[in-house]
Amino acid sequence: MCFLKNWIAYILVKVLSVIFCLMSAEFALLVARTIARIVYPFSFKYKTIAYGNIRKAFVGIKSQREMRVILKKSFINLIQDVVECLRFPRLDSNYIKKYIRLEGIEDIDKALEEKHGVILVGSHFGSWEMANVVFSLLGYDHNVFAKEQKKFNKLFLYLNELRKSKGTKVFLNSNALLGIARALKHNKVVAMVADHGGKGATTVPFFNIPTPTPSGAVRLALRFGSPVLLGSITRINGPYHLLKLEPVSIKKLDSLDESLKVNLTRINSKLEELIISSPQDNLWRYRRWKYSPFKKVLILSDAKQGHLNQSKAVLDMIKAEHTSISSNIIEVKFKSNILRLLARTASLFICNYSIGSLGILKLALRKESFEALLSSQADIIISAGSSLAAVNLYLKRENQAKSICLMNPGFLRRSLFDLIIVPVHDRLLHKTNTVLTDAAVNRISEGYLVEKGAKLQKALKENSINLKTQVLGVFFGGDSKSFKYEKHDLVGFCQQINQFLENSGFDMLFTTSRRTSSWQEEVFEEQLKGHAKFMIVANKHNLEYAFGGILAASRIVLVSAESISMVSEAVSSLKKVVVFLPSVLRLRNRHQTFLDNLINKGLVIVADENNLNSVLNSVLSKDYMSLQINDRDVITNALRKKIL
Repeated sequence: MCFLKNWIAYILVKVLSVIFCLMSAEFALLVARTIARIVYPFSFKYKTIAYGNIRKAFVGIKSQREMRVILKKSFINLIQDVVECLRFPRLDSNYIKKYIRLEGIEDIDKALEEKHGVILVGSHFGSWEMANVVFSLLGYDHNVFAKEQKKFNKLFLYLNELRKSKGTKVFLNSNALLGIARALKHNKVVAMVADHGGKGATTVPFFNIPTPTPSGAVRLALRFGSPVLLGSITRINGPYHLLKLEPVSIKKLDSLDESLKVNLTRINSKLEELIISSPQDNLWRYRRWKYSPFKKVLILSDAKQGHLNQSKAVLDMIKAEHTSISSNIIEVKFKSNILRLLARTASLFICNYSIGSLGILKLALRKESFEALLSSQADIIISAGSSLAAVNLYLKRENQAKSICLMNPGFLRRSLFDLIIVPVHDRLLHKTNTVLTDAAVNRISEGYLVEKGAKLQKALKENSINLKTQVLGVFFGGDSKSFKYEKHDLVGFCQQINQFLENSGFDMLFTTSRRTSSWQEEVFEEQLKGHAKFMIVANKHNLEYAFGGILAASRIVLVSAESISMVSEAVSSLKKVVVFLPSVLRLRNRHQTFLDNLINKGLVIVADENNLNSVLNSVLSKDYMSLQINDRDVITNALRKKIL
C-alpha cells in the first residue's frame, strides 16, 4: 500500500510540475493561492500544529485574531512555496532578475576571498528551496544537506533531481559530514538550517523557550574558520521576493560548549527578529519545541484548597521527573452557575482540530479570569474536580497541551483528557487514560515530611518543648454537609485519648482545621488541657507546617473520618493510622467505599468514642504496621507514559 501511495504521489507531482510550468509565474501562484484557500478549512492537522507553535511564540504579544491571520497566511504561502518548487524547470537567471531582489550577495564574494569556504545559515522560512537554487544559478558552487525521506522516497529523489538540475549539490545523511567538510576545504558555499533540532542538539533560547538547536554550522565554522552568513528569503508579493544575506560573527570561546551556546543564541535571536518581522513566511508546521527540556504547567484553581493541594501534588511529581518546569496558578471564576453549565455542555462538542476560538469561555468566565487564561501558555494543564474539567479541555485545544484531570470529570468526554487520576471510590471505569488510586492525591512524600518536620521541631525548641520518642499525632477536621459531630461524641473521643496517653507514655501533638467550629475548639481545649504537649487551633494560629510536621513526628496517627483528603494524607505518610468515626454517624456510600477499601487493604483501623483507647493499645501492642500505599508510584508511571 505504501509502495502504491509512493508511486501515485510521484506521478501526480510530476504531472503538476508540467502543468504549472506551462503557466506564467503570476498565474501559477494565483492558482496556488486559490487552491490554498479552498483546502485551508480542511487542513486540520496543519492548523492544529501550526497554531500551537504560533501561540508559543506570540502568546501575550498578539491577539487570537492576529494569530489566526498568521496561520492562514502561512498556509497560503506554504502552498505557493510548493508550487515554486514544482516550477524549478522554469527557473533561470532571467527569472531571478525579474522577480528576486538581492541584498548582501556581495558578502559571499568577500567571504570566499578568505579561502575557507562560506556557510550560509538559514531556516525553513519563505521559499527556502528556491533560495538554494538561486545561489547555484548565480554561479556559486552551492552545496546543501538533505535528510533522506523513506516514506515518500520517490518524491524526495525527484526533488533532488530538480535541485541538481540547477547546479546544486546535495549531500545525503550517509555522506553529508564528509562532503560538507570537503566543500569548505575547497572554498565552496555550504547551506545549512538552524531550526530543526533533535534530542541531542544544543539547547539555547528561542522565543524565550529553551530549544534544541542544530549546531553543525557553528561547529564547522569553528573547525575550519569559515565565515557565516545568515540567509533569508521573504515573499514581497506573488512571485516577487527579497533574498537577503548578512554576516554573523562567530566567536571562539574557552570551551566548545560555551562557544556553541553563545553563537547559537545569537543566530536564534536573528531568526526571531526575522520571524517577528514576517511571521506568515515561517514554516509553523514543524514542531520546533517538541524536544524542548522546558515545560510550562498551568494549574486551574476553583478556590477550593483541597483541590488546589491535589493539583500541586501532581505538579510535585512532575517536577521530580522533569527538572525544567515553570508553573502558574490561575483562579477560574464563572459569571454564573448557568454559564458554567453551558460551558461544560458545549465542551461535549469540542473538536481538537478547531483551534483559535475561546468564545464560549469568554462568555462564561469573568473578564479577569478569561484574560489571565488567554495570556498564559502551557504545555501541561492540571485541574481538579468536575467544575473545571471543561475549561481544561478548552485550554488543552488552544495550547495543544497535555491535560490532566483529577477526580471524576462528570459527564464530559473522558477520552479527550490525556490522563485522568481518580480514586477508586469514585467508581470510574478503568480505561487507558485513567489511573485509579486508593487515596485522594496529596503532597505527602518523604521530602515533604522531612521539610515540615524540621520546621515543627524548630518551633518546639523555641517553645522549650521536648517530645518523647513515642508520639500520637491527632488531626480533627470538623462538620461537613452530611457529617455532624455531637458534643458527647467529642467528649468521649477526648477521654479515650487521655486514657491512652496516661497508660502508654506517649506524648500528643494535636491540631484542628479551619473547618473546626468554635464550640468544638472549646471542647478540645477544655478536655485535652494538660494532655496535649502541643496544640494548634487552626482558626487562631494556622501554621503551614502543622500537618506535615505532626505527621513526621508521630508513630501513630489519629484522624477524624469526615475528610477523605485528611485520611488520604495520613495514609500516605506510611504511619500507623487510626480513623475516628463516631458510632452514631453513617458515611455516604462514596465515603464508606473509600474507607472500606483502606480497611480491606490493611491501611487503616477504625475506632469510635467507645473503643478508641483499646484500638490504640491494640495497634501499639501488636506492632501493627500500615502497609505501604503505592499511589505515588502508580501516578508517576502514568505521567511518564502519558504526559512527559
